[in-house]
Amino acid sequence: MSKPNELRHDNLVIGVNFPVKSTNAGTGLVGGFPWPVHNAADYKDRVPAAWLSAMGPRHVIFFLGAPDPTRHFDEQGLAEHEVELDQNGCPRDREMWFDFQGMNTLDRHVAVVLGVQGLNALTGLPTSSEHKRGLYNGPGCPKPEQYPDVCPVHGTPFEDHRRMCSDCGFEWPYQNYVTNSVTDPMFRFWWDGWRGADGKIQQFAMRPASAGVGVAQQVLGEDRALGLSLAVFLKKRPKPAPVSSYRHSDFLESDIVSKGFLGGGGKKVYSFGMGGEEEEEVYRSPTLGTTREATRGDTTRGGVLGGRPSVSRIGAPSRMEFVAGRTVFQKLYSDNSTLDEWRDEPEVTFTLIPVDMAWAAEVTKYGPTTRQVATGPFAGLKSVG
Repeated sequence: MSKPNELRHDNLVIGVNFPVKSTNAGTGLVGGFPWPVHNAADYKDRVPAAWLSAMGPRHVIFFLGAPDPTRHFDEQGLAEHEVELDQNGCPRDREMWFDFQGMNTLDRHVAVVLGVQGLNALTGLPTSSEHKRGLYNGPGCPKPEQYPDVCPVHGTPFEDHRRMCSDCGFEWPYQNYVTNSVTDPMFRFWWDGWRGADGKIQQFAMRPASAGVGVAQQVLGEDRALGLSLAVFLKKRPKPAPVSSYRHSDFLESDIVSKGFLGGGGKKVYSFGMGGEEEEEVYRSPTLGTTREATRGDTTRGGVLGGRPSVSRIGAPSRMEFVAGRTVFQKLYSDNSTLDEWRDEPEVTFTLIPVDMAWAAEVTKYGPTTRQVATGPFAGLKSVG
């Protein structure tokens, strides 16, 4: 049985946590706080049509309601009991992290490629084949990559073991994915945010598009994709031994200070806190790297008949963006295997689309609208007694 906060496909599962931001100024990680996510396939008659067209046998789309910490709760159509509020009546800021621990029990090692609205969260490189960063062309689909010796943007050999490129001033990670194929006993299989040019991690947080501080929004502009994609790859061969499991909260606080830069190109990316004019947002398909505009769908609200919603799409939600938040102490562990050991295609790609919380509540308040129907002769026939 799936938990409400799980992205699940067969035996592949990712937990979504969205706890309240730490009130201290340190870099300790926040604890677990399961946050509900919803499979768009369960609400086919209510979600935007473009989401449905992007689904596939190995592409599962979920959506998540995120409160706007810059607006009063009643302005968002929320009740006071639905969110934790600050002294101004605004929802307290939250920080997101993804728990991959449930996949430690699989018989094969796992790699997860995180593409956040068209940018790889670990490298800052584009995920779309329509974008180019120096010598690097976006692959156009999720793909594990390794950079052991040469900068992928400039082709410059690294100066030392830190994999520092003298041309871009970026300390490159060994790979563009998170994996449990490691040997360090301190390893934890989860991920929290954006990896900056200095190798430090800034927590995933949320802001409305009108604030103008989304990371992909600043780097890619209108060419950004809609959601965060987590592509799950398995090794070709079973692993030789079980992998130890640790809790997310085991990490200790550090004195790391953020520089606020996203890697891969040296472009300054602002943390949230900026203002912005209200703007009309165009939704795009949630697939990685897409630039195709998506249909907003019917703007009428679904009515209620006999206690159930009518089959009518709800208006498009306000667009929420993944932004760079507080710097946290987290380490990216290098893969101890070669790329040839991984399967060429992902087992599944989860796309998680953040929407305003009130819209998510309206779509899901009557429960799933897609129901299993019995099969066989005379299945589903109504009886008069």
